[in-house]
Amino acid sequence: MPFSLKEFLKKVFPDKKEFEEMPDIPIVTETPPAVPPTQTELPKEVLTIVETMKAENKKILDELAAYKQKEEDREKLLNQKAQDERKAKIDAAVKQAIDNRKIEAQNKGLQDSYKALLEKDFENGVKAIEALPVIGGEIPPGDKSGTKSPLESGSGILSHIKEHQKSTALGEIK
Repeated sequence: MPFSLKEFLKKVFPDKKEFEEMPDIPIVTETPPAVPPTQTELPKEVLTIVETMKAENKKILDELAAYKQKEEDREKLLNQKAQDERKAKIDAAVKQAIDNRKIEAQNKGLQDSYKALLEKDFENGVKAIEALPVIGGEIPPGDKSGTKSPLESGSGILSHIKEHQKSTALGEIK
């Protein structure tokens, strides 16, 4: 006799008495193999409809695959464009830092370090660059190159010579 649902429940829940009144329902452990319908059992009209539906399904699946491929290509293109724009933005920020004399133009290693910082966290990287002191002091208004002549800088031997020339021209001898 096949195993019944009542026997199973009694084994799982031995302390429950409610299963005593339950009818024996056999549990089928093997399913009989399904008998596929033969071609002769179905009317010709049904077979024609099935074949038409298979063809339509294949066409729809092909269209769906083509659409999916288009979307994947579009997504790749958008990602590449976003990466290019981000790289251009990072390069522009580093170039601006060089123009503002915050980073030396000759120091490629430092430029690469700031580019890496900007790639990880652009906003905080820009704040860090802006907080850097100007190399060689403040940029005077109107000075596009960002460099001062030794006479204008107020330091070094040339500025002392200039001061001496001014004082001797006024009649003061030192």
